[in-house]
Amino acid sequence: MKYKKRYIIIFMLLLFQFFVSFKFGYCLTIKEEEEMGEEFLKHIKKSVTFIENPLILNYIKKVGDKISSNIDSKPFDFNFYIIKNSGYNAFAAPGGHIFLNSGLFEAMDTEEELAGILSHEIAHVTCRHISQRLIKQTKIQLATLAGLAAGILLGSTGDSEAAAAIMQGTAAAGASAALAYSREDERQADQIGLKYLENSGYTSGGLISSLKKIREKQWFTPDKVPTYLMTHPGIDERIIYLSSAIKDTKPVSDIKNNDFEMANIGIKAIYGNKTQAEKEISIKLQKNPNSPAANYGYAIILERSGKKKDAAAYFKKALAQKPFDPYILKKYGILLFDMGSYREADKIIENVNSIIPEDPDGLFYMGRLKLILNNAEQGIDILKKLTGKHPEYKQAHYYLAKGYTEIGNIADSHYNLGIHSKNQKNKKNAEFHFKKALEAEKDTDKKKNIEKMIESLNPPPTMIIRP
Repeated sequence: MKYKKRYIIIFMLLLFQFFVSFKFGYCLTIKEEEEMGEEFLKHIKKSVTFIENPLILNYIKKVGDKISSNIDSKPFDFNFYIIKNSGYNAFAAPGGHIFLNSGLFEAMDTEEELAGILSHEIAHVTCRHISQRLIKQTKIQLATLAGLAAGILLGSTGDSEAAAAIMQGTAAAGASAALAYSREDERQADQIGLKYLENSGYTSGGLISSLKKIREKQWFTPDKVPTYLMTHPGIDERIIYLSSAIKDTKPVSDIKNNDFEMANIGIKAIYGNKTQAEKEISIKLQKNPNSPAANYGYAIILERSGKKKDAAAYFKKALAQKPFDPYILKKYGILLFDMGSYREADKIIENVNSIIPEDPDGLFYMGRLKLILNNAEQGIDILKKLTGKHPEYKQAHYYLAKGYTEIGNIADSHYNLGIHSKNQKNKKNAEFHFKKALEAEKDTDKKKNIEKMIESLNPPPTMIIRP
């Protein structure tokens, strides 16, 4: 009887929990949030530009993984992204997707600052702040959420009019206030984030100095940008709270920042303001003429300015200090390719592929070099590998077509030109090349595939069923 009563109580509790979830929507499962995160990612990619540079992206991921690996019972696998945006901002999306603006990373001086920002965003995810906000907005569509995020990004750079337009365009203005983090959310994320930093070997100093930089970069005032566009409210309060809550606010000096310096200088040199980047990197070179990161960055600046021979000299200076760095080697090899030094470039890029064999840029230029150096079969094999592993590297199909033409494979040449034209959204050319490929192709399975590609260019009209 005692056990029966216990089971009845358990059953009633489960029933009550189900009723509350059904009635009030106070439940968003891990799987549901993961699915929402994937859809959210698809939408946000339409609104912003992502930086795909492996040197920068892999470094951010390495620091993020270092922090998240010390968390017990992670709700999600974390993914880290860099957005090309000058605003000082970072935010977490549903399902463990963490976004960092390039402008904020450019402004950082140490790995500690990066770790501080990432730990805070990771804490928002593990505290389920995002899902707690989402369950209160049961009628919000994914497109609306993506619009909200785009509005926040624009708002963070001071473009309040465009941000407001997006908010109205996605009907998100009313709901976004409820989705924004509260000051309580921010404090909890700071508290939990500090624990993550400590467990990962970092101190709190980086988080505080990053917050100070974000505060100094506030180009707008509250009357220009609505509160719901502020991704992280109460910065002044947080700085005061963190400074009083912790004793050690000085970043650890013995953390090796070589990787940080390479990624930080790289993002400035490649994506930042050229004049400003040249000034900053020149100062670093004056202080340390042998710095591989500063020589690497200055070489990129010179290349952007069209001074290719001078750039090559600085790449060599960087390689004198780090002769096996694949990212310096790759940039140097691509520069030699652009200068027409194909055999020298071939040797350099082969070294890159031996160190990072799956790197898409390395495969692309290696394939092109083999075609130029009259090794068409090898070039085709490399470019086929590239398109198989990295389908987003769309321009490879054009050079594949050239390779197939060289060996007299007309069917595959036209097929790849068809894919290239389709990627260029040139339907007429795509259809022409696919039909030519179909005429020349003898393999039955390949013919069927080409027919499917032709059909994809002319999808049947969508039927509208009216009541």
